[in-house]
Amino acid sequence: MWQSFIDKLSDLACLSLPRHVAVVNSQDIQLLGFADASQVGYATTVYLRVVDQDSNVRVYFLACKTKVAPLKSSSEDMSLIIPRLELCAALLLSRLLSLRLKTLRDKVMITRVRAWTDSTIVLSWLTAEQRLFKIFVTNRVFKIRDLVPQCEWAHDGTSENPADPASRGLLPDALVA
Repeated sequence: MWQSFIDKLSDLACLSLPRHVAVVNSQDIQLLGFADASQVGYATTVYLRVVDQDSNVRVYFLACKTKVAPLKSSSEDMSLIIPRLELCAALLLSRLLSLRLKTLRDKVMITRVRAWTDSTIVLSWLTAEQRLFKIFVTNRVFKIRDLVPQCEWAHDGTSENPADPASRGLLPDALVA
């Protein structure tokens, strides 16, 4: 199993990610983030959306982050595992967005920060009164709100979420294809 994975690593040599982000003569710059989780792990991706003076839109990949899901104990309620992982993904995204905001704030004017998750449960946690939740949820919701208070959270479907493949695991040949 591991040998076939190691053999596929050479496929990553074909992968190219442009690092130059053109923001000169821009009229609108937005920071966009996506979070997703599965039983395998959770992931986030961050993009910069730039609209130039001619109303041409360009989207630039800035960063991604993944984490392996913790091992579940036999006593855990299975119905809570995925929502909690989705919340952890939202927190990971908030940290990444906050870091990118700090990095970019002296260089460009970010007009809007937006984030998406495919978890309606997480969205309800982010908009409801915090004291109604257990401590695990309350602490993470507080941290998310604290890291990116101006962030607009919204729902997206799993098929539209660019963080989805990373949360489920992706072999190098599928990434390049």
